[in-house]
Amino acid sequence: MKRNGKKAKALKPLKAYVVVDQDPLIELLCFAQRQAKMKDVAVIKGGGPSSTTLRNWRNGKTRRCMVQTAASTALVMGMDSLPITPAARKRFREDLKLTVGPTRGS
Repeated sequence: MKRNGKKAKALKPLKAYVVVDQDPLIELLCFAQRQAKMKDVAVIKGGGPSSTTLRNWRNGKTRRCMVQTAASTALVMGMDSLPITPAARKRFREDLKLTVGPTRGS
């Protein structure tokens, strides 16, 4: 694409990871909610996502969540950061002493 006779710079897309079934971040947030023993109502009233979103996360209808939604959910549950990178997800599992099943590349 040219603009004013010069080649325009293109933005490089972020490197994405392949999601086979569901984003591992969704699984971790659902486990964190269970670990915190919070009901959906408490998450919603605290500023988290809607009940439909939480239900879709648990039922597997959502493959990827928006970062803003995941961040608000994590804040409501008292987390100080999102476990986005594979190393952070591993540390998160170890901190909560959870077994998340197959790691799916994390």
